[in-house]
Amino acid sequence: MDFYYRYKKDIALFAGMGFSANRFSLSWARILPDGIGAVNEEGLQFYDEMINKLLKHGIEPVV
Repeated sequence: MDFYYRYKKDIALFAGMGFSANRFSLSWARILPDGIGAVNEEGLQFYDEMINKLLKHGIEPVV
C-alpha cells in the first residue's frame, strides 16, 4: 500500500538504480471495489499516472 502513496519517489529511485523494467500487479479491489458495477476512476487514474511515470523514466511497465 505504501507504493500507492510513494510511487513517484520510488520510480525516481528505480531510474537512479538503472532499472529497465518494473513488474507489478493490478489491484482489482482498487479498480472494481465492489467486485461488480461501476469502475473506480481514481484507481484507473493511479495506474495511468504510474505507467506514464515509468515510461517517462525509460522503465518498461510489465503487468
